[in-house]
Amino acid sequence: MPTNGRSILDESIVSDAYVWLMYLRSQHRNLFATEVRPSIDLAELMRHHWTSTEHSELRAGVRRAMPDVIAARRAEMFRLGLRNTGKSCVGKVNSILNTCGWRPRWRRQGRFASMDLRYTDGSELAEETGVVDALDVPAWDMWVSADEREHACKIVCWVPAELVEHMERAIHLCPTAAIQWE
Repeated sequence: MPTNGRSILDESIVSDAYVWLMYLRSQHRNLFATEVRPSIDLAELMRHHWTSTEHSELRAGVRRAMPDVIAARRAEMFRLGLRNTGKSCVGKVNSILNTCGWRPRWRRQGRFASMDLRYTDGSELAEETGVVDALDVPAWDMWVSADEREHACKIVCWVPAELVEHMERAIHLCPTAAIQWE
């Protein structure tokens, strides 16, 4: 498992991302769920970055957005009964697995990817894959960490095995190599 620059990623956050993604699929919903949308408009920060060489505001935005997404995802999972006192609810999760057709797999069968917000070009080429937006930012439903190093502006996401092919295509279509496998 990659590190976020300071510590190993929290496995419960990765597990939550997997269960959340299964839930969305079971409900026939696309990624970028409004319930877990970050409160900070990263697109606006990124557009400002294009005209500036200063990255501190962009880094700060990423660091503020990540806890928002993780907390909102967890709160929504509690509301839906997908989490209970810090642990996923096994019965409901298994029901979701059966509904969406995903076979129970350990999250290790997915892959970690990162997106460096400093290198997006806004070409919208990769958006067609459904796993990234017009600025090549991965769906916030998959976010698990922000790179905490001083000069980094990276979002780390976990891509379940079922979506690896889509992310691979997004990586291939991204002309700036802003998205990479970890």
